[in-house]
Amino acid sequence: MKAEELRIGNYVKIDEGIGKVAFIMDKNFCNEYANDDYNITVEMGDGIFREEEEDKVEGIPLTEEILLNCGFEYINPDNKSCGMLSPDDGKGNKQRIMYFDTNFRMILNTWNYRPINYIHEVQNLYFAITNKELNIQL
Repeated sequence: MKAEELRIGNYVKIDEGIGKVAFIMDKNFCNEYANDDYNITVEMGDGIFREEEEDKVEGIPLTEEILLNCGFEYINPDNKSCGMLSPDDGKGNKQRIMYFDTNFRMILNTWNYRPINYIHEVQNLYFAITNKELNIQL
């Protein structure tokens, strides 16, 4: 995984398990003899910080269960497409913030899809759209 895909707070997987990105440092701030371009510090669930080279950090595959646990809901229960809706505006209206088909493709328009494979991609898209962090429930 490339460090440029990540933001602080993104969930990722390393050998020790799943954690949150705490720091991203390029090699100018790391050991001058490091072979990697970036070191990524991951905060594990037990509060321990692990520093990893970027090629040892992996995305967490997106699943329907994860989307539902993060507040997405079925927009079309027949084909199990999921979406994130805005809060009710008081008049019973909600707007789609994000929408995924059953293959986790974000629908951009009638002809274009953007495959979404990992949790950090959903986190980054949600932040770009709402300027808020997505509440991740793993």
